[in-house]
Amino acid sequence: MFYALTQIKIFESTEDDLMDTGFVFSIIPIAFGYHFAHYLPNFLVDIQYAFISLSDPLDLGWNLLGIKDWQVRSSFLTHHESVVIIWYLQITGIVLAHIAAVIIAHLKTLKNDAGQRTIILSQIPSTLLMIAYTVLGLWLLSTPIAA
Repeated sequence: MFYALTQIKIFESTEDDLMDTGFVFSIIPIAFGYHFAHYLPNFLVDIQYAFISLSDPLDLGWNLLGIKDWQVRSSFLTHHESVVIIWYLQITGIVLAHIAAVIIAHLKTLKNDAGQRTIILSQIPSTLLMIAYTVLGLWLLSTPIAA
């Protein structure tokens, strides 16, 4: 739908359209950024299980990594200081992903031989979309999750 809206009265339909499928690649960093932000707390807990399993992969009582007595801890998710650090990491992931997406879209646009006005007009919709994604993602991160 967004693609269709950007085509209305901005470009003529040609093979050399600036809004071809090459711009899809600029969405990939955003997907990675959101997955990173969403799954970071789960990863921080689950990686502890992975280390414990690596220490005794066949459940034969081995202690390959010297962490036999380790217990999985998720209490760091209830301490303000560690939650703030996780939150900043999530924000950083989302913002860096959006910066990467904008750079990819910009580089894709510069490869075209269109005029400067056409290039600027072609980047307005994608820039607005990236800003909207960033604002939405940061707003979602800032909302408290309560049951």
